[in-house]
Amino acid sequence: MDMQEDGAPPAVTRRLYDGEIDMRREAGMLQIRVSGDLHCRVVYEAVRDGYATGLIGLNIPTLVDLSDYTGSIEWAEIIRIAALAPWGASQGEAAGRVAYISPASLFGNIVKVVAGLFRRSRHRHFTSREPALAWLCEPLPG
Repeated sequence: MDMQEDGAPPAVTRRLYDGEIDMRREAGMLQIRVSGDLHCRVVYEAVRDGYATGLIGLNIPTLVDLSDYTGSIEWAEIIRIAALAPWGASQGEAAGRVAYISPASLFGNIVKVVAGLFRRSRHRHFTSREPALAWLCEPLPG
């Protein structure tokens, strides 16, 4: 497996039936794409492996693209993901950012609940990619 300069693998991908999660670092950003009807257990397993291999680290700007996701939100698995790691900034640092893309405007309410589970980072919902990337690339307040 090829490694990035920081020792992290270039990507973690999992497929099950018609669903997929693909996580990779590009240009200093973690990009996660979840598509199809993927069971949240598979998402948990991929995130667990991403954290274990160093692909997912502390305070990396993260873009979560759910534009093509047709599955359901399974809160037990989301809580398991939240328990994996100290997501977000270290004590005293500016909070990291996680941008979620979903065309469903009501997904913003789900992001508010998720933000309560991941309190050391800032979470925001977008309906398209460009504004999400612009928000992620803004300088963090000092």
